[in-house]
Amino acid sequence: MSPPHRPPRPPGVKIAFSDLSELHPLILSYLKLLSPQTLLSLSKSLYNELLPVVYNRISLNQHNAQSLFHGFFPLSESYRRVGHNRNIRTLPLPGRRARSSPPDIRVSSTSISTSSHSRKSFALGLTQYLILEDAESLSLICQAHMELLSYSPISSDPNRNSSSSISNSDSNSTSDSNLMYIDTRRIDDYSYSWPLKNVHTLSVGWPLIRYLAESHTTHPKEKPLPICCIPFESKVLVIDIGRLGGVRKRFLRQAIGELASEFTLEKLELRISTVQDLKEQEEIYIPPIEHPPPAAEIRIVILKPYSKHKGEIPILSAVDSTTQYVNAIKTFLVDTGRRNFRLPKIEIVIGIHQEVEKLVRESIQGESQVGGVARSVGQRALDATTFSDIASVEL
Repeated sequence: MSPPHRPPRPPGVKIAFSDLSELHPLILSYLKLLSPQTLLSLSKSLYNELLPVVYNRISLNQHNAQSLFHGFFPLSESYRRVGHNRNIRTLPLPGRRARSSPPDIRVSSTSISTSSHSRKSFALGLTQYLILEDAESLSLICQAHMELLSYSPISSDPNRNSSSSISNSDSNSTSDSNLMYIDTRRIDDYSYSWPLKNVHTLSVGWPLIRYLAESHTTHPKEKPLPICCIPFESKVLVIDIGRLGGVRKRFLRQAIGELASEFTLEKLELRISTVQDLKEQEEIYIPPIEHPPPAAEIRIVILKPYSKHKGEIPILSAVDSTTQYVNAIKTFLVDTGRRNFRLPKIEIVIGIHQEVEKLVRESIQGESQVGGVARSVGQRALDATTFSDIASVEL
């Protein structure tokens, strides 16, 4: 069917949005892909459709982490007064006061509505992939967790009684029409339990893992932050590893092991970033697998190298880059093979995987035959390792 005929527009008259009605579905589809959060307030149907998209994957840093809980509960006056920059050595964590102290977390008409509170709790429960870019974001998450769980909450609804609660099966089957305006009598089912309870994958940025590594030094460079817990039950842990700089390898391995031990992991993924300038040839370091193995599956992802001085200093040649990759992977396999325990499944993901795998195997197998040694420690780890092309792996 041809579109309806439109009369010609008089000269000088601007085009109104309503004149683009034929393009409205296309505009809406683009907005869903590019900025779904801007559509949440347009209608209940768009809210219910896009809420899981918006909250499925969240990235937090020191600038936006506090706003994550906006609409869920107001942080106590003591938290807002001290903030996330307090020194853990001189000030206690929030919430570590006596149980007899009056609770200062409260849902009231002067702070936040119960419907908004319940909606935010439901939304945070949809988060499955959480990225913590820096130490400040983890510190704030920990403090919010302590702030929430340290008190018995008080509801401002005087008409609520014990018979108003609903079963878990009812809360799981909440209809779409109730997602935007949940009954305030259901506040106990949506409120005051830790909302980020469904985070399946936790991704840790290099600034955070570097902070955890440097905290083992005698004189840490950065100011101590209150990090007391990791309130997630993640199955996949992703750790970004950047330029070591002054970070000691031993402390880095220790920080990774301690962080991984907080979970019962199915997979640990280490993403190795590389800077390869002719004037900054730094070693590519892949931390070996320690005992006990942190997960049943270990994935090592070596990201494409980049230049800090693009356009000024030429990047290393492909031959030099390949040699660096081979040496780094070989060192990782040898160090891992020295550990006397059953090795987990290891996957190494790299762009030129076929060429690198061939050179790694030739190097390790060649050393295995020197001096009559039938099977080197590197060969032991290599037998548990597969190589994959980074283009075929979802990151």
